[in-house]
Amino acid sequence: MRLFSRELLLNSGGKFEPITFNVGGSTTEWVVPAGIKKIRVECVACAFTSENISGYGGKVDCVLAVTKSQSIFITVANSDYNSSYISTAKNDMNTRIVVAGGGGLGNSGLYGGDGGGLIGATGGTSNASYYATGGGQTSGGVIVGGGVGAIGSFGSGGRYYALKGGDGWYGGASSGSVIGFNKPYYAGGGGSSYTHPTLCSEVVHTQGFNAGTTGWVTISMV
Repeated sequence: MRLFSRELLLNSGGKFEPITFNVGGSTTEWVVPAGIKKIRVECVACAFTSENISGYGGKVDCVLAVTKSQSIFITVANSDYNSSYISTAKNDMNTRIVVAGGGGLGNSGLYGGDGGGLIGATGGTSNASYYATGGGQTSGGVIVGGGVGAIGSFGSGGRYYALKGGDGWYGGASSGSVIGFNKPYYAGGGGSSYTHPTLCSEVVHTQGFNAGTTGWVTISMV
C-alpha cells in the first residue's frame, strides 16, 4: 500500500496516483489534494471465512464528490468486521458515504448470503419455511419463520454466538436453528451496500464479488 503524508497530498498540484488500502481491520485518514473535486472509488467487502460456506463480499464502484483538504476515512473489511466503507469522521457509522456489504456466515454446509447490492442476499436454507434475510437500505435482515438467531442492525450483521450475518449499511440476520431442533436450518444473510445520494454518481453495485477474507478500497483520479 502506498502511504502519503498530509503535506505531500496537500501540495501535489491536483494530481495523485491510484492508492489502494488493503490492510484488513484498519482505518486510514486520507486528505483530498488541492484541485481535486471528484475521486473514483472501488470499495470491496469480504467473506467471514475462506471456507466455502461464507457468502462473498460485495463491491461498489462510484465517483465521489470531495472538497479541497477534506479528510475522509477509509475502513477495510476483514474476517471480524467484513464491510469496507468510507466515512467523513473516524469510527462514526453515521457519517459513512460509501459502503460495501459483507457476506453472511454459513453453517452445516449451508451457504451464507452474498453481501452487496441495495439488499444483501438471503442465506441458504434446508427448509424453505425458515431463512435469514439480508440487510436493506432502511433496516437490517430478519429471521423468517421463527427460530434462534439475531436480526441485523444499522452497520452490523446479527450475532448469535459464533454465527453472523454480513456487515454493511444494514447488516444481514444471523444464522441459527429452528426452535426445538439442534440442527441449523438456515445461514446468515448478506449485508447491504450504500452510496450517498448526492455525493456519489456513476454508481455500480456488484453483489458477491470477493471470496477472500480481506477487502480493499482503491481511490483514483476521475
